[in-house]
Amino acid sequence: MTAQKIILVVEDNPINRAMLSGILSSKYQVMEAENGEEALSVLHAYKDEISLILLDIIMPVMDGYTFLSIIKKDPVYASIPVIVTTQSDGEADEVAALSHGASD
Repeated sequence: MTAQKIILVVEDNPINRAMLSGILSSKYQVMEAENGEEALSVLHAYKDEISLILLDIIMPVMDGYTFLSIIKKDPVYASIPVIVTTQSDGEADEVAALSHGASD
């Protein structure tokens, strides 16, 4: 049996985080972080095991843009795909996320 892939959900809203985790947990192992700083700690501990990051942009402590800038500069983390989730549907936000290194 193949081990489940791990997805890191980075979202400050506990309801959104629980919903995403609930949707994904049937097929993936889900780890959670409520801001970018906490997500960095999770990455340090599980760097070789995380297959994907779902990242909110607007968060306290460390926002998604700062988190992306940090991990995309580090070759250990740069290859982990990041999908940005945000309530904003503006094209400028999408371009900003992609320019910071988001995959989608």
